[in-house]
Amino acid sequence: MDGKKVSRLSLLFEKMVSEQANLNEQFELQLLYDEFIEEGRAEVRPIKSNTQRRLQLA
Repeated sequence: MDGKKVSRLSLLFEKMVSEQANLNEQFELQLLYDEFIEEGRAEVRPIKSNTQRRLQLA
């Protein structure tokens, strides 16, 4: 996510917390937040469960 989107996400979040965001801004915030979360998930490798580790060691 580029810097402009992160800045916009931050601004909209602050407006939501202060109850100043209109419906369009609330919707935009949700879209940006979803994009931010999905991007973070795509960058993280899946973690093997303990069961998978035990099976590999056995």
